[in-house]
Amino acid sequence: FCVTGLENKVKCPGPNSHRWAWHEDIIFTILSIVIPYTKFADDNLSTATKIAIPAIIFGHGVLHGWIDSKDCNIPTDLEKIGT
Repeated sequence: FCVTGLENKVKCPGPNSHRWAWHEDIIFTILSIVIPYTKFADDNLSTATKIAIPAIIFGHGVLHGWIDSKDCNIPTDLEKIGT
């Protein structure tokens, strides 16, 4: 389920693609909060857009962080999630 760090075609503990994506999404979230208030942004962005974009990026990052925390070994049985 990972691009990097795959072991035994099942798990990928340690540094892996999901950990990198989580870290990148944190950076992009910060940028998406700051950039709308600079001269590089469209002045017509609504408040909802200024809130939604960072929230979506951060939510995407949280998914990568969760997958990384499971060593990319995601159970197929939904009852096992969170255990």
